[in-house]
Amino acid sequence: MKEKVFYSTIFALILFPWSSAQAEHFGALSYDTKKGSWGTAWDYPSQISADERALTTCRAHGVDCQVYVRFQDGCGAFAVGARGGWGWGTETNKDLAKQIAIDSCSKTDQ
Repeated sequence: MKEKVFYSTIFALILFPWSSAQAEHFGALSYDTKKGSWGTAWDYPSQISADERALTTCRAHGVDCQVYVRFQDGCGAFAVGARGGWGWGTETNKDLAKQIAIDSCSKTDQ
C-alpha cells in the first residue's frame, strides 16, 4: 500500500537551543477529508495558536478542515492511504509518531 505521510515535529532543544527547557511547545495537524488538504503547525506557545495555524494552512486549499492531531513537546504524524483511509500518531520522536500513523492508517485503508 502506498501512503502519503506528512508529519510535523517539535525539537525545541535541538532546533531552538535558545529556548528554555521549561518552555512548552505545541503543534497540530489538520486535514480536509473531502479534498485531501492538510496543514501543520509546530513550536507554538499555545495549543490554540498551533490549532489556528494548522487550520489556516489547511484552508488555503480545503474547506472542511479539522484538527485531528495535537501534540505538546513531542511529535505528531498523519498518514493517508491510497483508498482514503487515514491515521495519526503522537510520540516523543518523529520516527515513532510516523510508524504509529502508518499502522493506524493501514487498519482503516481496506
